[in-house]
Amino acid sequence: MIFGLLVTSTFRDSTGNLDPVLYNAAHWDGVNWTVLRIPYYYLGQPFYSPIYSVFTFDEGNIWFGIGIMIHWDGQNYNPVQLPPGIWTPQQMNKIWGKSDGSLYVVGEQGGIAFRSPTGSWQRVTSGTSLPIRHVLGMNNNSARFEVLGVSDSYGDPHGSEVLLIDGLSARSAWNDGRPFGLDGIWFVPDRRYVAVGAGVWQTRSLESPWALEHSPPHITSIDGNQLNDYVIVGAFMHISHFDGLNWHVLMSSSSGSLTSVQMRDDMFVTVGSSGPKPIAVRATRQ
Repeated sequence: MIFGLLVTSTFRDSTGNLDPVLYNAAHWDGVNWTVLRIPYYYLGQPFYSPIYSVFTFDEGNIWFGIGIMIHWDGQNYNPVQLPPGIWTPQQMNKIWGKSDGSLYVVGEQGGIAFRSPTGSWQRVTSGTSLPIRHVLGMNNNSARFEVLGVSDSYGDPHGSEVLLIDGLSARSAWNDGRPFGLDGIWFVPDRRYVAVGAGVWQTRSLESPWALEHSPPHITSIDGNQLNDYVIVGAFMHISHFDGLNWHVLMSSSSGSLTSVQMRDDMFVTVGSSGPKPIAVRATRQ
């Protein structure tokens, strides 16, 4: 199941007039895209907020992040307000979850929250007040997940940081004082870590220095299957693929920007915008 997130868009209704109710998501069913209105309910009334993040366990267990969570249980969209002291209603930039149903949510003002498989929420001490833009966990082949995030405040020489999230606390895994503008991370534990933003940076160990590997336009997102198969997207509709040896530019433009990408096997989907128009690009390997 693939979702694209729209920071609210209008479409024309059956009369040809602009529909006054905003759409905030799009769903790809394998054949077609369908635009959706995903509500959160307050005092019984539906509201349609921009959705900033989404994570899918399966078709009956999908989480959306705004300033609160919205949970699709297969039948209904249910608002999930995190307890006071764990999350203030700031923007939720990214969600990542484990197969046991636990979730990490990251966002503005250094916010990290953890939801256990029992449904209880806990605050994770991030050690930063800067926006945390991405979170990802990968199995390190020892029945444990290594969980990393990136924080960034563009232009702040102390703002670009890779965070290692361990339980209910986080520590810096990389910050060497340059304003890199980090937006995303992808990795295979203990083999390669790739952080993207103002360039593509990589290291083979969190204890080793990071090196600039590639210098395309500003990169906003990365995802992959394995060390010789990952893709990056970013400003100017840039898409590049790494095959283990070389980078291959798949698309670029003089305008527009791609903001998020997900790759699964022989397909990836990326979303973004060109002016006021939302854009989704789906690519399959031939």
